[in-house]
Formats: sequence, structure tokens, C-alpha cells
Amino acid sequence: MTDQENLDQLIGLGVFNPNKFGDESDIAVFEDGVLVGISFHIGWRTELGEEVEEILSSCSHLRSVQLGGQLKAIPEFIYDLEELVQLDLSYNVLMEIPSRISQLENLEELILLGNLIRELPKEICQLRRLRVIEMQKNHLERVDPLALTHGGLTHLDLSENYLEEIPPINCRSLEYCNLAYNSLKSPVDVSRLENVATLDLSYNKISELVIGDNLFSKCQELILSNNHLEEYPVISESTNLIKLDLSDNQIQTIPRLSIKSLQQLNLGMNLLTEFASSDHHLPSLEYLNLQRNSLKRVSIVDQTKLRNLVLRGNQLSEMQITGLPELTMVDISENNLTRIPGFVFELKTLTHLLAEDNIISRIPEEICELKDLYGLWIGRNQIKTLPDEIMHLKYLDTLWLDYNLLESLPERIGDLGLSRLSIYHNRLKVLPHSILELKEVSILNLTNNLFEELEMIFLTASHFKYIQLEDNPLSDTFKEKVAALERLGTLSSKIMM
Repeated sequence: MTDQENLDQLIGLGVFNPNKFGDESDIAVFEDGVLVGISFHIGWRTELGEEVEEILSSCSHLRSVQLGGQLKAIPEFIYDLEELVQLDLSYNVLMEIPSRISQLENLEELILLGNLIRELPKEICQLRRLRVIEMQKNHLERVDPLALTHGGLTHLDLSENYLEEIPPINCRSLEYCNLAYNSLKSPVDVSRLENVATLDLSYNKISELVIGDNLFSKCQELILSNNHLEEYPVISESTNLIKLDLSDNQIQTIPRLSIKSLQQLNLGMNLLTEFASSDHHLPSLEYLNLQRNSLKRVSIVDQTKLRNLVLRGNQLSEMQITGLPELTMVDISENNLTRIPGFVFELKTLTHLLAEDNIISRIPEEICELKDLYGLWIGRNQIKTLPDEIMHLKYLDTLWLDYNLLESLPERIGDLGLSRLSIYHNRLKVLPHSILELKEVSILNLTNNLFEELEMIFLTASHFKYIQLEDNPLSDTFKEKVAALERLGTLSSKIMM
């Protein structure tokens, strides 16, 4: 019987359906009349059944098999496929990887994510051609030490499991290693990962990392966020790191960093009290995140490639920031600032300014110097008025002014090309008619202001899908007018009061 006839039998049994809707269609791949790949979903069934297994077992040249459903065990026919290269049994209810897995001598990719497997067994190391293991979102509690001695493995993903410890990883060819979202405790030994390019150990409980001298010579991404590190891990200056994420640890000081290739550095949510870029050599740095430390002083000078600077949630009283010709985004929110620091207005390339949750009382006229400004987030401050100079910001698209003390808006605010405007929780009583020119603004949120009424011209504007007026001292007359117009169906907007 030919492979096509075998497939026709599966279709006749209702197991395989090439005509399902959209991306859910079952797939068969033929080469010169030979079935080499098959992918289908068996619904809520927990096994294939003898007849289906027998049909698939006769398709002896299958190189790729993907089965979805509620399978409790690896189907028997799999072990008869001597040419199998890729096995994907993701999102079933498999409980284990049996020792018979070692029979699949040509297997290169083992993809079992989203099952209930508790152990990665030693037989894995007998699969000499194996290159990829993906077992995220299982119930892994144990990894056999021999499983991590596979010399040819290049991709290992055991993230989102229940691992509390892991043996030394002795897979010298490994290029991608993801152990994030486990419960790993110290020490974690990655000293033999000489060729790893991406190492993700985030969201664990690691306080100590065992690193070899040559570990990061080829590593480009090192992600250690959300752990219990108290000290910066020693990293060789010969590293080729591009991204280093140490956020949400307990690091108090950072030794001198000299990483020429580093472009992204995240030190947010640690215990740093000061940071000076002059203490380090990071000539390629483009993104620096220092949010939610205990910084009182910060000095960022002559980082000529820096584009994004995040200083949110500190206690900054002293900021020396200059020589940043490429900076496009700065976040100085949550710092108890009484004014927008002067250095901001020297950033001629700035497109995004975030200064929320401070105690800033005014936006200075110098705001007009930021000619490329695209977004201004300055909510939750104490601003009473906007300067007329804000009208010079031709590229301003987003203006976030919620939770301030605004009593009025510039008469010609509609001349700005805004698509997002937030003005709720202020002291506004009237709106300038020019707001009607903001055709991209579809939700007009006026919640918690001092409006007693709103002119009819706003209520009937077709581009306002919603007008929110909750928590305003609206007059009974206005409410009755709105109710009457709603009964007549003459309102373009849905009024929420």
C-alpha cells in the first residue's frame, strides 16, 4: 500500500482532516510520492488506537511527526520510524520520556513543550544526532546528570518548569540555553558553556553563578533578571555580549565594566545608590535601564550611542547628563522632581519624554526646544497650565496630562497632530473648540474634572466614539438633555456619566 493510500485511510477514519479552517488544517508532506512529514490533531483522544498506529507505522520514511491532542504516552509507531528527524508532541499530557527514546538514532529535534513530564532522562545522551530539546511548560523536577553531557546539543529550553537544582551543564556545543521561570537555587554551574550565544536564567532563586573563564567569549545575550544575586558576576573583558540583564536582584555596587560590544544594559530594580558612566567603558551602549534602585546621584556623560535612558523610580537629587547626541527617550518618572531638569532641553534628538509621578508644577517654555518630541507623558504632577510654546511641537502625537491641576488648555491645542490625549483627573470646566480638530482621538476621557455640562458640538462630533464624564458635577439639565438626545438617536458618541 502506498503512502497516499495510507493517508486516504486516515482521512476515511476521521483522524486526518486537510480541510480544517485556516491554520488548523492537518498537514501531510510528500516527496516523490513518499510521505516524509505529517502533522495533525486528534482532539480529546488520549491514544491513537491500533488501526491508526498500524497505518502510521507503515509510513516508514516519515522524518517529521507532529501530533496534538491528549496523548498520555508516546505512540508506539514512533519507535518504528528509523528515519525520524523531528518529533513534536507538544501540548499533550505526556507523563514521561521512556527509555525507548534511545531507539530514535536519527532524531535531531525533540519538542515536547506543554506536557506533564517530570524528568529529563539519561537516555537523551544516547541520541547522538540530537540538536534541539524544547521542554518548556512541563512539570520537570529532575534532570539526569548524563542528559546534560550531550556533546552535540545546540538548543536547550527547559523554561517554565519546577526545577530547584540542575547538574553542571556539560554540553559544549550548546548555543542557546533557557532555564528561566524555574526555582533554581545556587550554585548553578554554567562554566562549560564555551559556545553559548544566549543564556537565560531569569526568574529563579540564584544567588551564585559558577562561570568559566571562556564562558562569555561567544555569548551575546546573558539574562539573569529576577534572581537573588548580591554581587555582579565576573565577566571577562573579552566577551562579545550585546545584551546584559541583571534587573530585579540585590546588587549594591557595580565594578568597572569594560565591554566594548554591549548595547543593552539593564540594572533596574537593584540596590544601587549611585552610577557614573565614566567608571565604565561601554562605547556601544544604546539602552541603559537604572529604574527603581536607590539612586541619589547619576552621571551619564559622553555615551555617544545611547538612545534610551530609564531612571524611573529613584531618589535623584543630582543628575549630570550630557554628551548624548543620539538620545531619543528618557524616563525620569517617580523621582520627586519639582521641575523638569535642564539637561532635558539640551537633548535635541529627544522623541519621548516620561516625567510622570513627580511634583512638577510647570512645563517651562524651553519645551519648544525639543522639536522632534513625539510623546510627552507628564501625568500625576501638579501642573496648572500649559505654556503656549507647546504649540511649536509639530510632531507631538501623544500628550498625557492626567492627574494634574489643569484649569484650562491652550485655545489652539487642536493644531497639534495628536492621536492620543489624556486629560482626566484635572480641574477643567470647559474645552477649547479646537479639540474637535483632533480627528485621531476617538476616546475623550474627561473623568473627574469640574464639568457641569459639555457643549452640543462635542457630543455630536462623529470621531468621538466615547466621551467619559464620570465623577464630574454635571447639572441635572445637562443629564436630561443627554438622555433626550439618546432617545432620539441623534448622538454620535456614547456618553458615559
